[in-house]
Amino acid sequence: MFTLTDRDLRKLMRMHYYPFSEDKMVFIGFRACLPISIETGLQPAAHHQLALQTLDYKNLRCTIGQWLPNAQKLMLAPGSTVPHVNNIRKSLDNPQNSTEGKLFRTNQLELGYFKNYKKGRHRHLGPTSHQAFRMDYPLMIRRTADDIDFELDDQVEYEKPYDNIHASYTESLESGYFASAGCQVIMGYPKRKDDKFIEHTGPWKVFLENAYALKQQTFAYALFSGSVAHRISAARVDKKVAPILRFGSNDQANQASDLPPLVSIIQEKLQNLGYKLGAVDGDYGPKTWKAVFQFQTDYMEAGDRDGAMGPITAKVLGVDWKKEDFDTGG
Repeated sequence: MFTLTDRDLRKLMRMHYYPFSEDKMVFIGFRACLPISIETGLQPAAHHQLALQTLDYKNLRCTIGQWLPNAQKLMLAPGSTVPHVNNIRKSLDNPQNSTEGKLFRTNQLELGYFKNYKKGRHRHLGPTSHQAFRMDYPLMIRRTADDIDFELDDQVEYEKPYDNIHASYTESLESGYFASAGCQVIMGYPKRKDDKFIEHTGPWKVFLENAYALKQQTFAYALFSGSVAHRISAARVDKKVAPILRFGSNDQANQASDLPPLVSIIQEKLQNLGYKLGAVDGDYGPKTWKAVFQFQTDYMEAGDRDGAMGPITAKVLGVDWKKEDFDTGG
């Protein structure tokens, strides 16, 4: 068990070079990690308690929440940031299966920072349509072709998977079911277009109402591993930590500080080695992600190929990767 605070979140954002606005709500996800108390987690507060979990792809074993930087408060709900095993098996058994005119291909969203989840509807053209948050631009996803979990040697693609944020269709942590083929889902049931009598329920209802009460139309979503959140929470005495760059990292996140422009530094290094990533612009977008992944494929073991730039990859690349003080105080 560990306590996650507003201060920890700021440190996580800064060490990943994720840009955010003080006056905007940010969605946050923690893979393989659950709030200790559902009821307490739904209350906006400066800190909440969580516990690390083991993913089983059958039950909700992740956390999805909301962060209000200007109020220094966060709300956490049980959910899943990975697909359900039934959908994984469906894809494995028949990868060309057609669903609603599209290939049914289950995916797992890579850890990173995604800037544009819009208020909208999940399955917006069908009878099960309901209010949600839509992701409609390409991003990095992983697919498995050999077993029911997702590992670093599985295929990575850059495409538009429509991994929306919506209700999980379960209000239990042990139901053995949740509705996801890649979407990020939150405990609870939705009010659907085909049912005029059932209202939104559970943590999903709270999450939806919190966001829809704001004039804000789009939301950034920062997806972390539970283990890195635990590590930051457990190491508050030692302010200096190693940075981690992922899809969505940007030098502008720390431009007001004396921290090095690490995204630009690794872009230039990779470019000098012959990796094609376009302009050195300080943005860890798909081209930079692919260049890092290709570098890892060329020079590192399969278990290190995550498309992220941390101390291990930086050492192989020959980039000085110092621990920095990302703590903003408070």
